[in-house]
Amino acid sequence: MNNPNLDARTEILVKNLRQVVTDVFGGNLVGVYIHGSLALGSYNPHVSDLDYVIVVSRAPSKSTKL
Repeated sequence: MNNPNLDARTEILVKNLRQVVTDVFGGNLVGVYIHGSLALGSYNPHVSDLDYVIVVSRAPSKSTKL
């Protein structure tokens, strides 16, 4: 994610999220998109949550969802 204003803990969280989502959805994954305060530049690691959307090309199976 290479954002110089991002704290190290959040950087690790985003990288881990990307890796887990890639492992779970594989070739079905279209992308993981960060939005909300982090995308808009007003993220505060002490009070903000992390908003993201996972987009897939087809509905995942029940076992994948679990």
